[in-house]
Amino acid sequence: MTLLASWAPSTPTPDSKTLLRPTIHLKVMLLIGAALCLLLGITGYFALQNEKRFLIVEAEKRSRNLRRSLEALTRLALTTGEEGPLRQYLAQLTGEDDDILIVRIFDADDRMLLTTPPPKQGSEVPPEDIQTSPIYVDNQFAGRVEIAFNAESLRAILQRITVLILASVVDSLLFLGLLLHLALKYFVTRPLKSFIEGSNKIASGDFGATIHTGTRDELADLSQAFNHMSTKLQLYRTQIESNRQELEERVRERTAELASQMERARELSLQIQHADRLSSLGTLAAGVAHELNNPIGNISTFVQLLQERVEVPPEILTRCLSNLSTETARAGRIVATVVGGARREARGRVTPAGRA
Repeated sequence: MTLLASWAPSTPTPDSKTLLRPTIHLKVMLLIGAALCLLLGITGYFALQNEKRFLIVEAEKRSRNLRRSLEALTRLALTTGEEGPLRQYLAQLTGEDDDILIVRIFDADDRMLLTTPPPKQGSEVPPEDIQTSPIYVDNQFAGRVEIAFNAESLRAILQRITVLILASVVDSLLFLGLLLHLALKYFVTRPLKSFIEGSNKIASGDFGATIHTGTRDELADLSQAFNHMSTKLQLYRTQIESNRQELEERVRERTAELASQMERARELSLQIQHADRLSSLGTLAAGVAHELNNPIGNISTFVQLLQERVEVPPEILTRCLSNLSTETARAGRIVATVVGGARREARGRVTPAGRA
């Protein structure tokens, strides 16, 4: 495992808070959705008001044209007495137009001349729904025409128009919301996921990871900058890895060199210790030889005296033998002292090594 790979952190795993937090996609959808709802609501409201005004204007125009026709036919009937065309027109109106509830024609004395059948539901027509038009003949009041239209029909038409406008607004919202969702998913969410995946790869140690957004906007420029950064990181990692290997090689060479120098130093130390021991041994041998030289020389002298004098008085012989014994014991003590000192020194060397 390389140094950078061992240093690189592990890929973070999303927790519950991360999964439940609102995303940019959702925020933009909610914001633009609210704006679209407001815009389409205002548009639908004004469209509905325009339709209401249009229907009211058309209803008034239709009522005005119908009143004019009835006025002309009523004026004809009042002046000529021919009610046939008027009755035929009223029968045609009541048979073809369900929006007309009742038509009444009165003369100047407020007598009812003609009327249509009452409404099918049998309910009384509210006075506010009855429209009255006066009839003048030669600038004199000759009667009046009363017409009542079905207001529920107009209300039903307005309700149907309202439902259609609301349905159009809802359909437009759904369609625009779907288009917005697809656009955000392609142009925003998908590139952002690519950035997240690329960042996770770099965090896991893959410094050469690149991303491609597939767009030609600011996110594409950001992806190019990201890829440039990834390439630079990969280059730096390669350089660091090369430097690390070179450093390790130098450390190994220096370690081997130090080990060789330590081996030579140990050998030199052993040689110096051996030389010191030889020197100490030579000094010890010189001291022992010096110490033994006197008793040996005395013994040699006494032996020569005994060899030269064949007849030796008993007291001289006894003295010589006593001196020989004394010098021999002296030489033995010297040897015993040297041997004892050597053994103590040997024990002093062995014991610390055994304890270590």
